[in-house]
Amino acid sequence: MDTEHTLSLITDYALGLLAAEERRRVEAHARLCPACRAALQREQRVGALLRDAARAVTPPPGRLAALRPARPAPRPRFAPLSARLAPLTLAVGMVVMGLLVASGRLPNAPTVFATAETPTLTATHTHTPTATLAAVVTTPAPQTTPKP
Repeated sequence: MDTEHTLSLITDYALGLLAAEERRRVEAHARLCPACRAALQREQRVGALLRDAARAVTPPPGRLAALRPARPAPRPRFAPLSARLAPLTLAVGMVVMGLLVASGRLPNAPTVFATAETPTLTATHTHTPTATLAAVVTTPAPQTTPKP
């Protein structure tokens, strides 16, 4: 068995991934080749270190469950009554507003009228102010100087 072929199998040998026949061939070659024997010993040490590290970082069963995020609360099957009635309430409000505007009972509603003489529609809207604003005069605040 040539040296390169053995070196490519050493990692698999150290991890226990080789078939029995290949394993015996690597062992026989490692007895005769000092370079492959040293490489095999290094790989076995690395494998042992990796197994120890994996054992060191594996959390106990209860700890892993504590680290996971909590499951979200289940959503209710039905939406609250207010959410289910919102579209209906909006539709009823729109109909009521439309009826109030059409009947002229809504204050400050635009008035639409047509005369038989003219084929055009005219819309007027009048608004009477209910309050007036007085001019506000402000006087500047006196300046103070800091004392040293």
